[in-house]
Amino acid sequence: MMEIKIGGNIKSGGAVRVTAGKHGNLPLVTKADIEDLAMLSKTVVIDYLAVPFTSTGADLKQVRECLGEFGKNISLLAKIDTIDGVH
Repeated sequence: MMEIKIGGNIKSGGAVRVTAGKHGNLPLVTKADIEDLAMLSKTVVIDYLAVPFTSTGADLKQVRECLGEFGKNISLLAKIDTIDGVH
């Protein structure tokens, strides 16, 4: 469970920092992410997709499954942001 210690607004281009290098139970990919990528893929070719906060190969497999048919030719890049991902 995550606790908000200091409230405020998240603006465009902002970031969320999580203490102790963990992403907690935040999803790797959201429904909105998939919808945005599907729409974008209709206008441009997406060759690579960087996936932040990956810890295991299972994380990439989950993203691959979420991408479905439209993402079958997109190469995934694991963006290692946590110590878990290094180990």
